[in-house]
Amino acid sequence: EGLFSLLSPGPADMRVLAGLGLCAAALHPCDAENGAACPSESGKGLGECLKDPKRHEVETELSDECSAFVKLNDACAGEIEKHCSGGFFTDDTITCLSEWTQPADLSEDCMAALPSKDAPEESEEADKDKEEWRAKRRAEREAAKRQLEKQKNPEEFARKEKERNEELRKKRLQKAAEERARREREGDEE
Repeated sequence: EGLFSLLSPGPADMRVLAGLGLCAAALHPCDAENGAACPSESGKGLGECLKDPKRHEVETELSDECSAFVKLNDACAGEIEKHCSGGFFTDDTITCLSEWTQPADLSEDCMAALPSKDAPEESEEADKDKEEWRAKRRAEREAAKRQLEKQKNPEEFARKEKERNEELRKKRLQKAAEERARREREGDEE
């Protein structure tokens, strides 16, 4: 069964493989250095490897962007563990710290290591593409999380899903009511 399972993966195996593909396609500021100097490392281990030239498989000089990213992962280690699910050296590390985590939850050292919001922005189109990709990733992670919850405890999942659907329905009704009120106000103003 074990060998056959490897040769013909089931749906759960395919989700895992798809997730691995998403991770492999993701880039972070040290991606090039990761591939050259420390190809078998990830997470915290990647940071330790990048900081120690003796461990590099190929002699590699860190780019300024990568050096800053290493410092960020070091300065924000506690925050990454607590608020970013231990996601060291991922494409979401900076996003997690700067957008998904409240500034009040970040130490002064971590805040200082984050890239300045005044830094030159990428083109609007690149920003839009990146935001769409991030939204898609968030949705995929949420779907995977719900699928795991469903497998672990189907009854609890059904209850939560019913509550979630009811909350979405209430939001849609509220939005529709606000839209009707806006239209009525605009109609009265004419």
